[in-house]
Amino acid sequence: MLSFTNKKKKFFYPIQKQRENTTYRSINGYISSGALVCFFILLQVTSLISLYLLDHAYLIEANKQSTIDLSCISYAKAMIQHNERIRQCHFDPKDLILEKSEVINDVFVTFRDENTFIDCMYEKKEKKVHMRIYYDTQGIFDMDFL
Repeated sequence: MLSFTNKKKKFFYPIQKQRENTTYRSINGYISSGALVCFFILLQVTSLISLYLLDHAYLIEANKQSTIDLSCISYAKAMIQHNERIRQCHFDPKDLILEKSEVINDVFVTFRDENTFIDCMYEKKEKKVHMRIYYDTQGIFDMDFL
């Protein structure tokens, strides 16, 4: 009787073992739910890192742009003060700086005085930037990007 039960166990044991494995494993032998969770976590981490790097690159570019703009305003302010001093003190009009070219952060910038505003133009990455800085006898009061 004992040998019959051993034969019965040997006969049914592989079938029971196979059923046990199919409940936890997919067809190809990997645990599908765990693999999917790991894949989605990896996907989220990768997208988070790429967004962080993209934002960081935009911040660096914006910082460079604001540095050029602030430098343009500083040069224009010096040009306004010089020209206003000449106009108010009735010095020789030949001393007025009506057009000026400067290199700021490896960018060629031109300034042109139009009596009520200064045109500031430069080219950055094949894009022309045109800035108008309006002034009066008191100083700068407005600025426009065209």
